[in-house]
Amino acid sequence: MHRRHGAVLVIPLLARISLRQLSRQPWQSALAVLGIALGVAVVVAVGLANDSARRAIALSVEQLDGRASHRIESSGTGIADAEAARLLRALAPYPATPVIEQPLRLEGEGLTLLGIDLLQADTLRGSALAAEALPDPSRLAALLTEPGALLLGATDARRLGAVPGDRLSVRHGGHTRQARLVGVIEQGLDGLALADLGSAQWLAGRDGVVDRIDLVLPPAAAAGVAAALPPGLRLEASAQRGAALHEMTRAFRINLLAMSLIALLVGGFIVYSTQTFTVVRRRALFGTLRALGATRTRIAALVLAETLALALVGALLGIALGILAGRGLVQLVARTIDDLYFRLEVSTLALDPATLVLGAGLALGVALLAALAPALEAAGVAPREAMRAQGLERRAQGWAAPLARLGAALALTGWLATLLPGESLAQGFALLLMVVLGLVLCVPALLRGAAAALAGLGARLGAPLALVLAARTVAGSVARTGIAAAALTLAVATSVGVGVMIESFRHSVIDWLDHTLEGELYVTADSREAPLPPGLDEALVATDGVASVIRARRMTVTTREGDATLLVRDRPAPDATGPLLLARLDGDPWAAGRILVSEPYAHHHRLAPGDRIELATPDGWRRFSVGAVFRDYGSDRGLLMLPYREARAHWEGIGIGSLALRLAPDGDPQRVRERVQALAETHDRTLLLTASGEIRTLTLEIFDRTFAITEVLRLLALAVAFVGVLSALLALQLERRRTHALLRATGMSGRTLALTLLAQGSILGLVAGLLAIPLGLVMGELLIRIINVRAFGWSMALQIPPQALLSGPLLAWCAALAAALPPALRAGREPPARGLRGD
Repeated sequence: MHRRHGAVLVIPLLARISLRQLSRQPWQSALAVLGIALGVAVVVAVGLANDSARRAIALSVEQLDGRASHRIESSGTGIADAEAARLLRALAPYPATPVIEQPLRLEGEGLTLLGIDLLQADTLRGSALAAEALPDPSRLAALLTEPGALLLGATDARRLGAVPGDRLSVRHGGHTRQARLVGVIEQGLDGLALADLGSAQWLAGRDGVVDRIDLVLPPAAAAGVAAALPPGLRLEASAQRGAALHEMTRAFRINLLAMSLIALLVGGFIVYSTQTFTVVRRRALFGTLRALGATRTRIAALVLAETLALALVGALLGIALGILAGRGLVQLVARTIDDLYFRLEVSTLALDPATLVLGAGLALGVALLAALAPALEAAGVAPREAMRAQGLERRAQGWAAPLARLGAALALTGWLATLLPGESLAQGFALLLMVVLGLVLCVPALLRGAAAALAGLGARLGAPLALVLAARTVAGSVARTGIAAAALTLAVATSVGVGVMIESFRHSVIDWLDHTLEGELYVTADSREAPLPPGLDEALVATDGVASVIRARRMTVTTREGDATLLVRDRPAPDATGPLLLARLDGDPWAAGRILVSEPYAHHHRLAPGDRIELATPDGWRRFSVGAVFRDYGSDRGLLMLPYREARAHWEGIGIGSLALRLAPDGDPQRVRERVQALAETHDRTLLLTASGEIRTLTLEIFDRTFAITEVLRLLALAVAFVGVLSALLALQLERRRTHALLRATGMSGRTLALTLLAQGSILGLVAGLLAIPLGLVMGELLIRIINVRAFGWSMALQIPPQALLSGPLLAWCAALAAALPPALRAGREPPARGLRGD
């Protein structure tokens, strides 16, 4: 009866105990909240940036396709006006309109020109282009009758400083024309310049040709329409475009999310450290409560409830920080997608409630999982044992070795699993996490062993007392220092591993450029899609100083698996390197009937030399044999390659998209430039002449911009780890406060005590940094061999940069030393009497 009454009295005490603990050690709670908040902020910022990019892609597709359910496209360079008119008559029962869609430069700004039949805008394009959204009747008449008249969205018009009536310079396909802005639409035209079909054909130099026909079909009619199309035309569902664009960026977005989760995982270590410290400080109190009748469940619930409160505050703060960080991060994501895949403008940050809830949920889940072990420790011992302050540390010394054995087994199992065939990116990340976590579990035991060895060596060699005491403290406080070292090791190893991957990638890209850039100078039109003037190649071959010319042209073709990019080019000269072939058939890979495929395309479609690919040509399907697989980092979707001779047998009017000029040994680049300029004036075209060195520099600049966001995430993960080390060292200083006071009372100076604590941080940081090197190398190897191949289809040779090996320990040491400074100053300045009195 008395015991039951005591248990009832204990219940309201638990809440007061928690509040008292949080108020007495606000810095410890604040650091835990900050660690969680930073982890949540990274996850939320990356999630919101990804959501915003997805919505921008969907909006872009909606603006271009409107309400159209299907598109009729050509396997060649477009649909002739006469053919389009015949198709529109045949499609009379269904809403349909021909479309021009071409990239252009408007006053130097990149936009997409969209030309449609404006009289059907309401039917096919949606409310943004409905009659009431278009300009007044007088301007609408000009839009329909005046060549070059166009509409802009309000955002683009403001950026250009343009108002209705202004003349605007339009560049496309090497030609410059004058357009006139006749109206501005407030919503629905971001990134687009809208014109009537005839004006769009004139501006884009597509006279007599349209790019496609948009139409609205009921599902039952699609098969019949597709079957009735003439050879060379195909029917595509409009939804496939958006799905293709989303799929293009999926692997990139998954990689960002995986990087962000590391910061949250490090935040979990901080929660563990914080709650372990609170358990140690209140073991005597917990023993008293157990003696008064508090059950183990209630003690565990107390610790978990405190954790939940800290995690909730951290999650709310992290969401706010994530929204702020997301505004800057979304521009990095958009710029990377723009560099690697397609033009994308993200004007606003999309605040998706699901992403915010996910960030908060992950924070609560990770925090509760991290606090589970301290909660069970607080509840799992008898009252007498709980009143012994060193019980937890003795247990920690006991579980360090078994934990290391478990971690080694986990890492070995994960590593062996990576050697098995697999294609799943999610599985690859799971195996990477398994290996990394397994090795991280070994850190406490390794730290204890290294610190104990250092203490013994220091004692034998007569090292300073501060160093010996620091090493013994680190070895004897593995419950605190081991977890902090594990968090720091994980963060620094991530930095080392990603650095190894980036350096390996960069080295491989440079090697790829050496094989791809076969000429010293490159001639192109000012629009990637525009062909060069006919006869330009022959004129340049006859130019003094030009040894040879390599022609090339990119075009979109249809395979049985969907659209693909085909590069038509001259085969390499006998003395040229040409594409870097990774695998090939016996004989000539450029022989008739053979096609070359890039490594990503071969990976995604499971192709090898000797396999077959079918391409849709104007004369029907044509089968090719894979002659070789070549390295290409230009696209993670893949590339097909055919020699001109083979391509011209199946497609007419391919044209030339670029010319690579190989100069003679005595060739003068300046004279060649002058000759190209003269030919451009002859053809009334704008031609771009670029040196191979400029292309190399631009490619590497894009490469560096691509990984800028990765650098940001690495720094954020390290910031979370710094908070974890600071929390652990502050907790260790407070836990050993009485011991420090006794040392001061027996003659140790405050300076020596402060140096001892700084030495503790140095030992922890150096050991964590050294352990991060092998872990980072393992992480880098798995990122290269598993993640990059499964995500993008790119292989690369492992390169270990010396700066990554040196920067890892230095970074960890600096972070740990900086984290040790506050507790060292606090301990060195505290009077011994105050420390002896305790709290």
